[in-house]
Amino acid sequence: MSLGSDGSADSDDLQALEHHLETRYLRYCDPSRPLHLMATLMMRCALNILRFMARHPRRQHQQTTEERLFVWRLCLAILDQQHMLQSNPHLRPFAWHAPFFQQWHAIIHVLDTLRSDLEIEQAARAWDLIEKTYSNNPEMLTGQAGGKKPIHAALKRLW
Repeated sequence: MSLGSDGSADSDDLQALEHHLETRYLRYCDPSRPLHLMATLMMRCALNILRFMARHPRRQHQQTTEERLFVWRLCLAILDQQHMLQSNPHLRPFAWHAPFFQQWHAIIHVLDTLRSDLEIEQAARAWDLIEKTYSNNPEMLTGQAGGKKPIHAALKRLW
């Protein structure tokens, strides 16, 4: 899923980068081949992370409703892509890396938004993605394998 391709939400540089990656590399990827699927998902997720970080709510004090929804949808796309990377049976040989690149900013933004805006669009989908994130990474709740880090404590307070 690529968000913001309408030109209004992305910077020209990011759009140019996405176009270059899509036309030069990703169009040749065959999603039926696990390594190609992995590369495609990671590249699109990385682009969405760049978009999110450029529009992070803490960087912009005044956000329009449209901008807040754009950031919200980006976060959902990032969590969805992260889930695909960890749960797709064809990507099992590569899934070991995903917990090391957990998208904390997106998780925190989604939980904080759900806490403050109960009527946000796609709230049920967001809760489903949060549940899948924790299911894919049970150490985040149990405290095992480094789950006692400060980030885990902060997430438990938002949950």
